[in-house]
Order: sequence, then structure tokens, then C-alpha cells
Amino acid sequence: MQRPRYDPLSVPVPVVRSTSAWETLRSEALSCTRCPLARGRTQVVFGVGDPSADLMFVGEGPGREEDLAGEPFVGRSGQLLDRLLAEELGIDRSRCYIANVVKCRPPENRDPAPDEIEACRRYLEAQIDLVDPVVVVTLGNVAARLLLGTTAGIKALRGRAYPYRRGHLVPTYHPAFALRSGGQVVAEMRADLVRAKHLLGASPGPWTLRVESDSPAATRALAAGLAQVVRPGDLVLAVGGLGAGKTVFAQGFGEGLGARGPVTSPTFTLLRQYPCRSAGGVELFAHADLYRLDRLVEVVDLAIPELLAEGAVALVEWGDAGAPVLGDSALEVVLAPVPGQLDRRTLAVSGRGPAWSGRRAEVEAALGGSRSGTTR
Repeated sequence: MQRPRYDPLSVPVPVVRSTSAWETLRSEALSCTRCPLARGRTQVVFGVGDPSADLMFVGEGPGREEDLAGEPFVGRSGQLLDRLLAEELGIDRSRCYIANVVKCRPPENRDPAPDEIEACRRYLEAQIDLVDPVVVVTLGNVAARLLLGTTAGIKALRGRAYPYRRGHLVPTYHPAFALRSGGQVVAEMRADLVRAKHLLGASPGPWTLRVESDSPAATRALAAGLAQVVRPGDLVLAVGGLGAGKTVFAQGFGEGLGARGPVTSPTFTLLRQYPCRSAGGVELFAHADLYRLDRLVEVVDLAIPELLAEGAVALVEWGDAGAPVLGDSALEVVLAPVPGQLDRRTLAVSGRGPAWSGRRAEVEAALGGSRSGTTR
């Protein structure tokens, strides 16, 4: 069989939005020679299933059986996946969509190399765009790390759901690893699929409100207004670059909660805790700053989810950096300076996950009640 010629300068995948989007994307993938994996493939393993499914699975790459069949997960690992789909979700693979990070088989079934992942990721991203799933389940380290943008391993990542696009991402083990590891890992895979099933029937996806602030005092007032609607166990992520106003926002938020003592930046201490008494019954305000942390395991060490479980409200500056390990529900506030206007800021306030999906109206009322900007 003649192998395709490797061409590192092949044309990138175009952005496809027409009714023939899938055909265009598949055609590009089938003729791709963007990385050395093209030299050894029997055929491209593009994907299989319902292209409009609410549930999508992402593995790492095809193995020998998949390379021969042209379909993902058809060997022993595929048989296990099919069995778990039937037993835990009550579906077969025609009711979901299944793809891989790379579309060609790596030699000896090794993990895909970083340059191979980078060459192929545009195909996966386009597939996710077109399917637009409510829940993505990643199978193994490679897919979870790529889609969550982390270096943490699957054992640390699994067991929870993460906000992802319009819904959630649930990491679990690769079926091949489960086959090698035995019953405990298979049981944990089952639990992860049950979590995905619950999320498929969960409340509506994330929402976003935008408001403008014309001064630091106005930003503090907006934050104090939002503090009136939080409940014990709520997580707030403050996101934005240096000088965006995250600490000013945190100070106003603490004032709204009735925090005892001045709220100061925890950049060097990483986490400060303030007793408080709010109308919503919040008795502890935890204020964290992740700017100096390089690894997710350092965020885990702060034990923020444990504080939330005990009824604290946590506000985390640079919260986007720790989102993969902080849980699947948060109120995210993205602060951005308005170019050319020294003190003016835009704040994009988004509710994500089950804890916030039904609270848009009360957040909108709190922002409007601050009289510090216009909500839209």
C-alpha cells in the first residue's frame, strides 16, 4: 500500500460554517500530511457517531485495530466503552460522537507527541465546534490535558466536572488503562459516566451579563452588590490582567459581605480568611490569589473546595488559572480596562454550573441596584 507523503507545509484546515461543513472537514483530514504520523497510517480515523449529539467522547489516538477499521475504539477498549455506554448511559455509540486528539496511529501505540497534537488539534477543535456538545468526556491523560490546558494527570483530574464551552467536561480513564488496571478503575469510570449522565439532564448552560464601571469606587460598589446575592459555598473567580482591578473588586466584595478587617491582596500569603456576617448567612470570606502559582497541584493545596464545603464564600483572583480544580460551578467576573480611559472598566459576569444556572435574574438585579453602570 502506498503511504501518503509527509508535507509539513500542507494547507491549514479552513474555518467551515456551511451546510457541508462536516464533508469539508472530513475531506481535509483524510488527505492531511501535516505531521509524520501520516507516513505510517493505514487510514485516517476521523470520528464516528451522531454529529449533533449532546454527548461527545475524546480519546487520544487510534490503535492498530482502529487504524485498520478507520473507526475509533473498535478493539478491546472499544468493547469496554460500548458496554459502559449501554450499562451506565443506556445508549450506543450512534447516540453520541466519538473522536480522538490525533487522527492517525502513533507507532507502537505510544502517546502522541506534542508536535503531533498541535498539528492535529485544529481538526478536533473544529469537530467540537460542529457537534457543540453539552458534555465532553475525555478518555485518558492526553485529551484531558489538551482540553483543560493543564499538565495534571487523570488521577488528579477525574472525579469532578469542569466548565467547558457551553456545558461541562468530565475527565475519566482511557478504556485501555481500565482493562490493564482492573475492577477499581472500571468502577471509577462508571462513576464518571454517571456524572456525565446527570449533567446531560442538568439545568441550562452558562449565562453572561456585562456592566461598565467608571471609577474604582464604582467597581467596589458593583462588587458589594454582587456580595448580597452569594450564598454559603459559592465560588467567585476574578479574572483579568495586571491592573485590571481584581483586588479593588475583591475589597468591595468583602465590604459587601461585612468582612471584619480591611481586605488586602493575598499575593504573598496566597490565601486570607475573614470572618464576616452577611444577609445571606455567610460567616467566612476566603480571598485567594493564584498569580504566583505555577502548577494546579499548588491550587489543590489551598483546599478551597474544602472551605466551600464548610460554608465559606471564596473569591479567587486569577481564578481562571485554577478553574480545572476548583469545581464546576462558579460566578466568573472578567475585568478589562477600557482603552484610553484610565479608570473605566468593563465587567463580564458569567454564571457557570448548577449552582448559578438559575440565578441570572438576581445577579442582574444586584448589578442594576449598584447604580454604578449599565447592564446589558
